[in-house]
Amino acid sequence: MSSFSNGDQTPGPGFNQGFPGGGDGSGLGRASHNLVSSILVTLFCCQPFGIVAIVYSALTMGHNDAGRYQQAHKTAKTAMMWNYIGLGVALAFILGYVLLVVVLGGLGAAGTTP
Repeated sequence: MSSFSNGDQTPGPGFNQGFPGGGDGSGLGRASHNLVSSILVTLFCCQPFGIVAIVYSALTMGHNDAGRYQQAHKTAKTAMMWNYIGLGVALAFILGYVLLVVVLGGLGAAGTTP
């Protein structure tokens, strides 16, 4: 049986037009859309950066569905970059808060006020 769906030699659904790995000729397969990590960053870390990551994740899904895998990989990489930025900002704020509490708690325990 050939890779064509019917007798008139037209490609069926999912036919990759002879390019290995994808229909755009890039050799890349579908990119991971990172939507779950983008939503988690939005809910628990930093909303502005998480929202940007969600937008890029949605763009990645659109590029995957259209068969533009090279562009999908670029937007997936950008989405992960924004996820890491959001996580880094949240961790920096948490670390700063913990250090502030420790320093001010230590000053209060010593009986001195700043």
